[in-house]
Amino acid sequence: MLWEALVLLVGLFIIYVGGRMLISGASSAATELGLTPLVVGATIVAFGTSAPEFFLAVFSALEGEAQVSVGNVIGSNINNLTLVLGVFAVILPIVCGFDTVKREAYAALLAIGLMAIFASDGELERWEGALMLVAFIGYLVYLRRCFRGCAYVEEKAIRKKDQRVLLKGVAFIMISIGALALGAELTVSSAVDLATQLGVSTLVIGITVVSVGTVLPEITVSIIAARAKQQDIAIGNLLGTLIFNTLVVAGTAAAISGVAFALFDVYFGLAMIFGLMVVVLAALRYRGAISRVGGAALLAVYAVFSLVIVLWG
Repeated sequence: MLWEALVLLVGLFIIYVGGRMLISGASSAATELGLTPLVVGATIVAFGTSAPEFFLAVFSALEGEAQVSVGNVIGSNINNLTLVLGVFAVILPIVCGFDTVKREAYAALLAIGLMAIFASDGELERWEGALMLVAFIGYLVYLRRCFRGCAYVEEKAIRKKDQRVLLKGVAFIMISIGALALGAELTVSSAVDLATQLGVSTLVIGITVVSVGTVLPEITVSIIAARAKQQDIAIGNLLGTLIFNTLVVAGTAAAISGVAFALFDVYFGLAMIFGLMVVVLAALRYRGAISRVGGAALLAVYAVFSLVIVLWG
């Protein structure tokens, strides 16, 4: 058991390092392309910080343990809305109007609703996973159209793209992908072994230990963004991650092998995600901010949720 725990910690550390490298490379490349902070946060950074979840989905599904992926998606989304957002708000109160993020917010709610509908029979079948991936492609097409009208691209006369920076960013991305793949393999295998030895379901392991490890990149982004007072990047990253996790991570796991699970466990998690989304978006819409007290409340919710899952599991 000690060996499995050590391997799990090593895997999570590799995921953290790989995720940080991916954020650095993706952000540099996006900056050279002249995208806004909100756009960068909702796309490049969000997809980059969700890479650990994606690789975990692939490896767990291939090993016949797709429940880890579903638990990881639920746990990661809840952790993002409580732990990650709470840490950011405690460091720097979030001042952001609802109109700024409503496009991504509605997309996230629709993604959660779609997963809830498909999961209503206690499983995600392969064709349902494929449809979730198609829905994500549709979201990307929608974003592309919005970018043409909303995002800005600086004129060449103002700035000249530095090809060296772009190449360095791409190199960081490629190296980090390999690190994430290795970290995901170590994390999944050790988590399953631990669950077996402890008599705990892989779904519970995915919701707790694995999901905390895979949101380390998001926590890193939040702390860095808070110190730099880049709130748009943090909020965009949060909502973009929710969409990517729900449609791509869960969809990929289902499309590879199909996923069967305890319906109440999954619906409890999805209901909590939906409720947290409503509370956060209501705060942004009617108060235009999430205060330090609100951030502390989110951290308290995270602590209670983790305790309930551990005792329940």
